[in-house]
Amino acid sequence: MDSDIPGFSEAEINDQLADYFAEIDADYAAQIEPTVEYFEKKGPPEGVHESHDTLIRKVVTDKNGVSRHVWTHPDESESPPAKHSVTNLLPELAKHFPTEAADAATWAKVKAHVTKLHDAIYGAMIRATPRILELARNVLDTPEDFTKFGFAPTISGTQHANVDPIREATGLSTHLVLNLTSKLLAAGYTWAKSQARKEGLDPRGDLVAQTADWILGLLQDVAKELGVDVVLSRDAIVKALMEKSA
Repeated sequence: MDSDIPGFSEAEINDQLADYFAEIDADYAAQIEPTVEYFEKKGPPEGVHESHDTLIRKVVTDKNGVSRHVWTHPDESESPPAKHSVTNLLPELAKHFPTEAADAATWAKVKAHVTKLHDAIYGAMIRATPRILELARNVLDTPEDFTKFGFAPTISGTQHANVDPIREATGLSTHLVLNLTSKLLAAGYTWAKSQARKEGLDPRGDLVAQTADWILGLLQDVAKELGVDVVLSRDAIVKALMEKSA
């Protein structure tokens, strides 16, 4: 920078300003680095179709100052858009679950866990091609579909048959959580169908196998976000997919 202050050299001015700029940098780092560190550690939800290395993380802020993290492909197709943010989906969920929405304590738990489920579901959606989405929706849609594939949650050390593991982990019943998950899945499928990348699978690939792996990864991510263990049946998933693709 050029010196406009008589008696001070450029080096002296820069030296005087160094502490000021260092303080600004420190303030910025204190606000941003924890967020960056968290999402870099968390990464996109686990999946098998798309390598995490090919996805780009960024934080976006809407006009109301609400920030959310999104994952994008290098081609900049984003997930999820603001319309499909948790904030905008919750009112729709409240319409489907009015009793729970009317209870402040229950709805607070719903909000907390919907956020986690949203990450798992939409994270999976951006890793799916149109053909995977089309086939997957034929077999994974309703709450009953989860149990059909062995989604029977347990908690390590739980010995009693009458214990509801999801309720133990979240404070919400398995019935409610699976219904919430089903609604989020429907929303995710709707978004993904309109936004999915155009390229298809490698023609040498096995569509059923790749879709089974995608479903398996999605269910594992959901269980992980809920804090429960599941023993899933890939064979059951493949069988259901084979029946639908025949």
